[in-house]
Amino acid sequence: MGADIASYPNRNCGCPRKSNPPNISPSFKVRAGIKLLNAGLCAYSLVLIAGDVSRNPGPANISQDSQNFSDIGFPSNRGLKIAHLNVRSITNKIDSLRLLLLNNPFDVLTISETWLTKNISDPELNIQGYSFIRNDRKSKKGVTSTITSAVCKDHLESGVMFAFDVIDECFVKSKLNSLKTNKAIGLDKISARLLKDSADVITTSLTKLYNRSLATSVFPA
Repeated sequence: MGADIASYPNRNCGCPRKSNPPNISPSFKVRAGIKLLNAGLCAYSLVLIAGDVSRNPGPANISQDSQNFSDIGFPSNRGLKIAHLNVRSITNKIDSLRLLLLNNPFDVLTISETWLTKNISDPELNIQGYSFIRNDRKSKKGVTSTITSAVCKDHLESGVMFAFDVIDECFVKSKLNSLKTNKAIGLDKISARLLKDSADVITTSLTKLYNRSLATSVFPA
């Protein structure tokens, strides 16, 4: 008994495909080569002009002595200059701190871990041209050992006189009326609901108090 075997086409059968590479004229290849050469020469010229190109650019010399503050380099940018130091006992580094501020006249320098106590007097911390704002620690336990003090310039050099604008009653009343009454009561034990409900009565007094505080630089006690 004979059987007919059917043959089905597969993906490998059919007409063979021919891949023709793109026809690029010799003139086009020459123009492309000239442009590539010009780009390379331009980049090489820029490198020569720079004169100090390095594969790993950075400071050539860095002081390894973290306690020698005078070796620290800071940019001489214009504007208010603020810096911070963690000194771990300022009493035996006060001379280095004076030298630092002499070479780098910051406007404000905050200092953490000064380890200052009431036994250290203010004259011992005197720095010419600066005021030392102390915030001594009360004990050697907890976060009080990292309380930050600040050294501020006595006179900031600026061509613009700074002053707070006078606050008007409309501004104060709008802030009172926008208080969120669902917030917890603060340290003053006065609820936001009470302030908001009494806004019409206390606005005038609060406005005078705020303006007086801004004018005298004294926070109301």
